[in-house]
Amino acid sequence: MNNQLAKTISVIFHPLLLLIYAYFFSIIANPFVVFYNRDIIVFISVCLLVSTLFACLLIYSLYRLHYISSLGLDRKHDKITVSLIFTLVYFFCFQLFSRTLHLPFINLFLIVLLFSLILSTFANYFCRTSSHLYFVGCLCAYVIGSGLKLSINYEWIIGILFLCSGIVASARMQLHGYTLFQVCMSFLCGLIPILLLFFFLP
Repeated sequence: MNNQLAKTISVIFHPLLLLIYAYFFSIIANPFVVFYNRDIIVFISVCLLVSTLFACLLIYSLYRLHYISSLGLDRKHDKITVSLIFTLVYFFCFQLFSRTLHLPFINLFLIVLLFSLILSTFANYFCRTSSHLYFVGCLCAYVIGSGLKLSINYEWIIGILFLCSGIVASARMQLHGYTLFQVCMSFLCGLIPILLLFFFLP
């Protein structure tokens, strides 16, 4: 794998884009969405999009002020800062939606998202992890857990995600010198806690 291909893979599976993929999965692959008011779904989607853009703008401002060294989030300090920003933004969204709207699949998505971001903050504080692999692991767990909750077989999606995780791992090892142990631990740190979370959610 050459560096250009590895960079392209890293962009496609950027942690921020993985969050967006997870949300679209919640909308597209959930058969019960059709029973909800379409305007409400559009409203929630717009709110989440605006919130995400606000967080990205704040992160870019910090980058321009040299508080964040790289938008690639290669340093531990950068990863922790970005995780905290997104945690605060999505916590506000969760409070808003849980108090005003009663949509279980949106609440589930935001709970898993917040739990993932909080764990990411702690993981990056104590050791060097790959955010790409961590959130790929979270996405895999979210699809598996959603399938168990909804009694739907998503095994073809899960198979593709596990295949993609190996490709992303190779790209991150080539670009940023992660060891095989680090990428595997990053993936498992995202996968296992989110799976356990689904067992405790009603």
